[in-house]
Amino acid sequence: MVRPHAPVRSSRPFEKARLAGDQDAHEPQLTRRLLDGLASIAGTRLLGAPDTHDRRGVVAFSVAGLTAEAVFRALDQRGVAPRGIHCGQPLVRAFGAEGAARASLGPYSVEGNIDALLTGAATRRGAVEPLA
Repeated sequence: MVRPHAPVRSSRPFEKARLAGDQDAHEPQLTRRLLDGLASIAGTRLLGAPDTHDRRGVVAFSVAGLTAEAVFRALDQRGVAPRGIHCGQPLVRAFGAEGAARASLGPYSVEGNIDALLTGAATRRGAVEPLA
């Protein structure tokens, strides 16, 4: 006989967070970490509000002196798959940028994903030490 409400065990962080009931805090915490990390990298520019008020885990950014494609390649080498801003190009231009990368977080995102993105962005800007 199967017990109703039997505990589910998983190694996936998003399932653990969902089951623990703290999923509502997970995405904003990662978004804050991403915003702060990108803002600390010289030459990296956030496109949009630098805070998490009324914001989901979607962060657009550009890196001075690099095309969006160069940013994509650098991040791809670290296992990070940013998105482009295709339909939002007029908005990107309104921010004075030619292109941008977009990081989209979700319930499956973990701190390691943020670290890889920040390390990739810092390395492409010639940072001496990767960000943690």
